[in-house]
Amino acid sequence: MNRNRIVRTDIIIVGAGVIGLCIAKHLGDSGKQVLLVDQGDYAEQASASNLGQISVSDRVDPIEYQLVLETIDTYKNIEQHAELEFETTGGVFALETREQFESARPLVQTQKELGRQIELLTYS
Repeated sequence: MNRNRIVRTDIIIVGAGVIGLCIAKHLGDSGKQVLLVDQGDYAEQASASNLGQISVSDRVDPIEYQLVLETIDTYKNIEQHAELEFETTGGVFALETREQFESARPLVQTQKELGRQIELLTYS
């Protein structure tokens, strides 16, 4: 690659992860000249190392919770148009002490109020 070359572009996107790639595609499809730059290969950094996790279970703020749900919907939409696998799964949290169990009660209640399927199993 010639690093001294002058490039004319409408938009520069820094970060070629899933989000950067999707933004670049959307803008390119709308006719913009897009330059996508990253220090490594596409989807090599955070997109590859976080195992694609979008955490819902620890969200208690209704606005943040809604944003997470919209993010999940966005990924499902991206999956239909790109070579991206997206799967929603459940999760398990292991609470080791009675204190942890009791402190989880309000979180579980809030999650239920937000419409989540969540269950706090009995402490033994």
